[in-house]
Order: sequence, then C-alpha cells, then structure tokens
Amino acid sequence: MKAYYIVGMIAVLLLLYPEIRILIKRIRLYCKLKHTCQRIDAKVIGTHPFWPLGSKKGGNNDFYIETPDKIYSVKLFAVRKRLSSLILTDQGQYRIRTTYALLGSITYHRDSGYQKLMAYQFRKAFREAWYIKEFVPVLLIHPICREVLYQAEGDRPVNRGESINGMAIYTSSELIQRLRKDDYERTATDPY
Repeated sequence: MKAYYIVGMIAVLLLLYPEIRILIKRIRLYCKLKHTCQRIDAKVIGTHPFWPLGSKKGGNNDFYIETPDKIYSVKLFAVRKRLSSLILTDQGQYRIRTTYALLGSITYHRDSGYQKLMAYQFRKAFREAWYIKEFVPVLLIHPICREVLYQAEGDRPVNRGESINGMAIYTSSELIQRLRKDDYERTATDPY
C-alpha cells in the first residue's frame, strides 16, 4: 500500500513540475529585479498583491519599473516547457511549438493551435506623475523558452526589445540588461 502512495506522489510531482518551475523562476525574478533596481535608482511597483505570479491570461499589466526617466509597464507571459518555442504573429495571436526528444538527437515538434494574445491594459493604477516619462509597454517572457519567433514571412527570431503588437518583447535577462544600459547612459550624460 505504501508503494501506491509513493507512485502517486511521484505522478503528482511530475504533473505539477511546470507550475513548480514557474513559481521558483518567478521568485528568482523578483529577487533579481529588486537587486537591480536598488543598484540603478529604480523601483518595482506591483499592480496587484501577488504580481510575481501574474499569468498571460490576466488582462492587466503585472508591475511597473520606474526609473528616473522611463516607466516600464510589464506583463508576465510564461511558457510552461523549456524546450518550447513561442511564435508570435502580427495578427495578435500566438502558438506554442513543443519539442520532444525521441531517441538521442531525433526530435519531434508539435504546434498548438493559434490562440488570441489578449489586448493587455498597460496603464492599470498609472500615476499622474508618470505621464512626463517615456512609457515602455513590455511583454516579459518568463520563464524563458527555447526561442521566441515572429511569424511574418517565415519564422524568424525576435530581437531584444523588438516591438510586436505594440509591446517590447523581452526575456528577464534582456530586460535587466536594458535597465542597466539605460542607467549607464543616463549617468554618463548627466553632468551632476
């Protein structure tokens, strides 16, 4: 009887693995963003109590990053499997291409059907003082998948910060690099 419980627990853990992975990655994202923002004189401001757990299904942005001259309005978008590819279209749709390893280097790809990418509200709880700053709506792909592609005339990789459907597409490491670069450029040109 004890063996059934062990097998049952292993099955539950395998089923919940993608969600556990997302939770752990989001906690790490929260810590990295807080650390980076402390170093560059910026603030992370959530739009709801559990903003690090935001999903692609929510219609509003999950948090803001306020720097001295920009407001990044960020919507979190999770891809459940690391070996998947996110394919965005110019019609406001997306699909997930999942890669399965069969034997060694032999792989099999399966595409999901097209799903509508929500028209996200990027100005939830927007403060009056922010209207004078540059506004940057961001779709943050986190946890990262194998690749993010844009389907226009064939699938091509999405460039860091490329605007698709009115949103700059970033991964967490790319967004942190962008924040550091903005801070460096601002302090390099600031005479004081």
